[in-house]
Amino acid sequence: MWAFAALLFYLPLQPEFVLFIGCMYAGLVSGATVSTSAHMPAFHAFTIPTILPFAIRNLIEGGTVYLPMGVTIIIYLVVSIIFARNINRSMAELNRLQFRNMELMERLETEKRVAEEQRGIAETAVREKSRFLAAASHDLRQPLHASGLLLGALGNHVSSHEGRRILEKISDSNRILNQLFNSLLDVSRLDAGVVEVHPRHIATAEILNSLESEFRMQAQEKGLSFEVRHSDEVVRADPVLLSRILRNLIKNAITYTKAGSVCVKSRANGKGWVEIEVVDTGPGIPDWEAENIFSEYYQIDNPERDRSKGLGLGLAIVKRLCLLMDIAIDLQSRPGERTRFVLEVEAGDPKRVRTESTTRILRSLAGMRVLVIDDDRSVLEGVDRLLSGWGCKVMLAESEEEAVGKLAEGERVPDVILADYRLREGRTGVDAIHRVLDELNRDIPAALITGDTSPDRLRSATSAGFRLLHKPVTPDELHVLLQEVAGITPRG
Repeated sequence: MWAFAALLFYLPLQPEFVLFIGCMYAGLVSGATVSTSAHMPAFHAFTIPTILPFAIRNLIEGGTVYLPMGVTIIIYLVVSIIFARNINRSMAELNRLQFRNMELMERLETEKRVAEEQRGIAETAVREKSRFLAAASHDLRQPLHASGLLLGALGNHVSSHEGRRILEKISDSNRILNQLFNSLLDVSRLDAGVVEVHPRHIATAEILNSLESEFRMQAQEKGLSFEVRHSDEVVRADPVLLSRILRNLIKNAITYTKAGSVCVKSRANGKGWVEIEVVDTGPGIPDWEAENIFSEYYQIDNPERDRSKGLGLGLAIVKRLCLLMDIAIDLQSRPGERTRFVLEVEAGDPKRVRTESTTRILRSLAGMRVLVIDDDRSVLEGVDRLLSGWGCKVMLAESEEEAVGKLAEGERVPDVILADYRLREGRTGVDAIHRVLDELNRDIPAALITGDTSPDRLRSATSAGFRLLHKPVTPDELHVLLQEVAGITPRG
């Protein structure tokens, strides 16, 4: 239609009018370039029939006015076609990218949904694992706790040299099991957030000398040189937790070093920190294992799963305790030559150092009346034999009802109450202690003993306000506990 209109109204004697028609056609082509270039056949079907006849008519008319106008119109048509094709390609690419983005979004949504499902499965697995470990730990600690108490009681009845040697071997095996369970407990206590930090100003010599006495014999038995170097450095830290960190590092060093030496040394770096190093000549740690060794249950060189080398929790505990106390830890290792752990501990004030004796002096408990509440008969028997051997008067009960019943029958009021945290029928040692105290209408020193490693149960037991010991409890730990809760002052 536009082509016929151009030919119909073409007035060669009025060049201004022809120029106006040319401008009008240029505008139509420009509009078509924007509106129809997305579909090139439509663009071609509109622009070429519309403007080409008008251009040909100008070329036929010729002359100094119409010939250049016809050439210009054809050039404009070609340029418009090229421009339209560029727009078409850009729009096609844009559409392709939009569809690709939609596919990516759908894929991301799918992957996100799958990831959330997998995370849910993983979180459930972790909870189930923690629940299983807590239940298994509690159930296994019960007989281990009983056997430790019975071994302590048995020591008073074994007199022959051979019998004492066998008893010592059994006690060593019991001690190794105890250490394995305590590693699990340490992780659980850190998970539960019940580990409290009590920093004080302490000389590194006090900590390192104690560790030297503890590990020198063990190192010598392996043929290792064990050296401790220190001067007059003072740190501000929790001495118990810092000792635990160093103990784990030293134990690892001795365990994995087959020949050579283990050296522990401290020095002030002049920047407000004290560096404590544990260096060994063991097999070293490859760079790619540097992060893995701080993971739970991870061991590099223990394919036979030798339990005397632990569970692979030592360095995981070290890492968590360092984070808890804001202690920087650095690992430097040369595989086949040595391993060096460096702790950066806040420097302390020498004027604020106070010496605290770590030696516990045991005093006689003869005549002490102890009420023991535990739903495990083997534990009750072990406690009974051990405490009776110390001269205590022991009352045994498997539940709070039995304890209250015995007291109602005329049993004498106990001096101390010991209760297992987890009792039958969902009851706890906290419930039992409060029930007994309510029945007697008086305050009596009491303590809880638990085999639980569940973070929730540890938080609950800790918040009860009673002294807390963790199974398996050694005879010495039980003796000190009774001594302290009963307010007996040790005498040198």
